[in-house]
Amino acid sequence: MIWLVINRSIDAIVSPDYTLVGHIARAVSTALIVGLFLVLLSRRDRPGRFGLAPTRRTPAFLGIGAALYAVPFAVGAAIVLVLQLASITFPYGAGAVLPQALLVLALVLLFEAIPEELIFRGYLFSLLAERLPMWAVVLVQAVAFCLFGAVIGAAVTFERQLAFFLFSIALGIIRAVTGSVYATIGFHSTFQLLSQLTLNPQWTSVQLDDPDAWFTDLAFGLAPLVISPLVVLAAVLLRRRRA
Repeated sequence: MIWLVINRSIDAIVSPDYTLVGHIARAVSTALIVGLFLVLLSRRDRPGRFGLAPTRRTPAFLGIGAALYAVPFAVGAAIVLVLQLASITFPYGAGAVLPQALLVLALVLLFEAIPEELIFRGYLFSLLAERLPMWAVVLVQAVAFCLFGAVIGAAVTFERQLAFFLFSIALGIIRAVTGSVYATIGFHSTFQLLSQLTLNPQWTSVQLDDPDAWFTDLAFGLAPLVISPLVVLAAVLLRRRRA
């Protein structure tokens, strides 16, 4: 696995403990290696087969994917905060959030969102779609993503596996309905940005006090992962009725 090789190599060179230098090295290395792999792969197949090449509509799909996560997240977050089930503070002021958010966004795009989506919802999804019905494609790519999470150590508990499965099912449905891997990149990167900025102790501009995990479960999980697939499926049904 590309991710395992990169992580082991960076651990040996830098440190197995978290450092910003190590994070940047992992992100850049992953993006370069996955990008090279996909470029070499695309030369062997007919153009457009895997839907990986950017088009004029790519920015629109990125925005759609980001909104599909951000809007339900904002609704869930507002409910939890209004009910005072959790609280958010900004220890260094609101002005410190933007520069840190831009750095986190660059890292998650390079290390997680772009490589993982191009591989799982791009190459693998398209390959499966040539052989299986769409419901099976969505299910199989979700199982593959869960196995990936287990191999790299990101999903070794039942709770984490369940989160990976629901996340990848939502991404699979978005990919199937929109037909664009860039919509799932927008969704994935928005999730990673918000969750890392809020939950990762290495980033200090936002502090979340969530004693009973209401914010984590509702805003990050239940609201986007349930509402977004329902929204895109409802849009398909509405379009079919009008047609």
